[in-house]
Amino acid sequence: MKVKIPFSSLDSSVSMDRISHLADEILSKILSFLGTKDVMQTMLLSKRFKSQWLLVPKLEFDDSTHLPETWGYQEPDYGNFRRFMDRSLLSREGRVLQTLFLKLGRQCSYDDIAIWVGIAVKRGLMELKLKYTDSYYPKRSSLPRSLYTCETLVVLKLKKGYLDVPDLVCLRSLKTLSLRDMNYSNASCLLRLLASCPVLEELFIQQGYYDSCALSFKIILPCLKKLSYLPKRKKKYSGIDRSEVSGGITGLVLDAPSLKYLHIVDRSGLFSVSEIININAVVKATLEVNASRLEKLLYSLVSVEHIRLCLSATEVTLLVSYLLFFQL
Repeated sequence: MKVKIPFSSLDSSVSMDRISHLADEILSKILSFLGTKDVMQTMLLSKRFKSQWLLVPKLEFDDSTHLPETWGYQEPDYGNFRRFMDRSLLSREGRVLQTLFLKLGRQCSYDDIAIWVGIAVKRGLMELKLKYTDSYYPKRSSLPRSLYTCETLVVLKLKKGYLDVPDLVCLRSLKTLSLRDMNYSNASCLLRLLASCPVLEELFIQQGYYDSCALSFKIILPCLKKLSYLPKRKKKYSGIDRSEVSGGITGLVLDAPSLKYLHIVDRSGLFSVSEIININAVVKATLEVNASRLEKLLYSLVSVEHIRLCLSATEVTLLVSYLLFFQL
């Protein structure tokens, strides 16, 4: 015989605090959708929540949410954010930290970043998203050396940073690499980085607006499945002489037998192909380039099923006359 108990007769404390009776795994998953500042405030809810936030494998920090609004020439108190970061990371002694997202302004120093990333690497870091709000001081936004030898890192997404790859670099677990609006110390530093990512599957590069470095692309990655290269974004307003801001892909060497998706947009006029060894598995390609000779690249797309070409009328006439894509 079933007996229905009216909701009003239930203990109010139990009905109002059901979330505290959830398993740690479920509760940590729920908390992972909140910002770190909000997660830490849950410590005030109950004794259980006092340490529950330590189980959350994801931390997000944005210095603009911690610094007070300023007026005139008054400088914000960056020390508040630094102390919050130190307390959050150091209190997780012995805990795994899978994902770290940092959004930092110009006041952040290289030493601070090196300490925070170093702690995350020791905690088994698997994903790092590092975004700078400006690129006025590129060398201040260099990556810490400890990151270049992180054996657990799987996803690395950088924006408006400064890439100066050291001689010792090994990212044996990295599968996804995204570089947006980056500054490069020289044309070969990207080559040095890619050569140390043996299992990389996805590569996304968007050229920085202030980067005048013409990158040399030598991509020899047997596991690469998706390659995207986009130009610098158009500025709504700019006092910069665009003629002084060049860049693009020169001497493209591509050996990626697992590549399925290829997306290249380069209207710099510098695009050139040196050697295409193996991209026979590509099924979808988008090419928007300003180049006079693309036969070597197009001839390699023997398995392409979807292709989008943005070329001049002269280029189209020359190519269509003798190129045939059998899978289209």
